[in-house]
Amino acid sequence: APWSLVLYSSRMRIIVHLDLDCFYAQVEQRRLGVDGETTPLGVTQWGSLLAVNYVARRFGVKRGMRGDEAKAKCPDIILVHVETIGDKEEPKTSGDEGEVDRSMVKASLRRYRSASREVFSILARHSDLVERASIDEAFLDITEAARELLDAPGNDADEDLDFARQKHSHIAGHGDDHDKGDGVQADLDSSLMQTESSRLLLAGANVVFRI
Repeated sequence: APWSLVLYSSRMRIIVHLDLDCFYAQVEQRRLGVDGETTPLGVTQWGSLLAVNYVARRFGVKRGMRGDEAKAKCPDIILVHVETIGDKEEPKTSGDEGEVDRSMVKASLRRYRSASREVFSILARHSDLVERASIDEAFLDITEAARELLDAPGNDADEDLDFARQKHSHIAGHGDDHDKGDGVQADLDSSLMQTESSRLLLAGANVVFRI
């Protein structure tokens, strides 16, 4: 999944914790036009991997590995060095570690910060209360959007909530420990669905997928 989330309910407020997975790798996939579902890709800085997409992870490539280690495990992996900038140069990117002279340039996160601003701009359209936790992580209060979904004319909240799409989310405070590992379950007890707080929480999950 390109992201993961956790939903919390507290005093009838719905708070979303959104965490974008392997964010730097996703940014480079988009820039290079790489299919992240089939092509292994990693982002490096000074020889070490900062981000690894899911295809590369299946070959055993992990964050913190050296580029040559990653190549040994996954010969087809695309390695992209973070953007670098020197005193008299425009920012540039190199996929070859040998071309990056650390004594002459410094790392630039400009590209990732720009992509992060795009993400937060989208989030701001759906909530007036967005708190940035990091470049790829945020908390949102989506209570009002969830209430609007439940109160929409002719809306049947029970039918509108598509649990199958929520396999990568977790509603905190519901289900036993075994259920938590699998995310929201389609066969939630019907009595749970009848409580206002639970219905609001589930509506919040639907709002997130719409985002």
